[in-house]
Amino acid sequence: MTNKNTKEDEPKKEDKKFETHEKDRWESDQYAIEAAIIKYPKAEGVSFRTVNKKSKEKGEFKNRSLFIEKNQKVDEILNWIVLTTKKFFAKFWNKQIITESDVESNNREVDTLRNRLRDKEDENRDLKKAFNLQQQELALAKEVIDNSNQYAKELEEFEALIKQAVANNENIEEKVKSELKIKRWILGLDCEVKAKNKNIDNDTEIDLHIETNYKEQRIIEVKSPNIKIFSQKPNGGRLSITSRIADGLSELIEYMRRTDINSGLQRKGTYGIQKPIGRILADYDLTKDEQEVMNDWNFYLNTYIRFVTFKELIANAKKEIEMISVVKKMTENN
Repeated sequence: MTNKNTKEDEPKKEDKKFETHEKDRWESDQYAIEAAIIKYPKAEGVSFRTVNKKSKEKGEFKNRSLFIEKNQKVDEILNWIVLTTKKFFAKFWNKQIITESDVESNNREVDTLRNRLRDKEDENRDLKKAFNLQQQELALAKEVIDNSNQYAKELEEFEALIKQAVANNENIEEKVKSELKIKRWILGLDCEVKAKNKNIDNDTEIDLHIETNYKEQRIIEVKSPNIKIFSQKPNGGRLSITSRIADGLSELIEYMRRTDINSGLQRKGTYGIQKPIGRILADYDLTKDEQEVMNDWNFYLNTYIRFVTFKELIANAKKEIEMISVVKKMTENN
């Protein structure tokens, strides 16, 4: 205990006159503790007095007192008293003292451990998901192992096409659609290997509907890379999706609604389709603010519908080529 009263701290003899204010008392059959607010001329605080009631009856009244001044470090003093009392009772009388704060502290610890367990379970689930996805990508890469050079050349040409359109503010929507229909692998190897194009609803002008190698439905609304996803008024204000993107989002949702595939339910829709993924492909390089807003949109649209920029698409395609190269080297070493 570091906060001991020194002689200088104690009320001086001439200050012994005091006033007693509010009192409180705890007691049992034999024992009592009295607490009171004591005010000396130059000091005030809380006084505690212990009373042995049976000793009092025999004329042997004894008490021990404790005075804690208001300006002392009360929290440290009380904490020290509790810990020291528990330590002494355990050491000399083998008696464990459990307080309400001990129970609350233990409850908090249990809650913390539960939260950590949940976090670990989420982390483990994400690891399993990433591992399964990696295994799928490796399997797909093996299927197209001989096409790596061709894919690299196609992607280089596709990237040059996109960058030129952005630089010249050129609308190449139809050209991009044509390229992606021929080179579906740019959308992902699962859109290439054993995948097929589907055309379900002619009343909507959806650009691409691909059934992947894993029977996943990919529905893609394609815009030109020079078409911005977001716009902002000249005088500032919030970023909003542009009218072209809003129309594309509406068409995508309408297509999904008509074919009964916009639901997350574990049942197939009218056309035997279940759990689709809708993508709106547009824009190229976003500003930091635009990226943050797009992240928000994608979060609230959840996993079923997402915005994807051409820059992201190309970056993912490059990773696919890297995966094929890795598999190719593994095969050659074996």
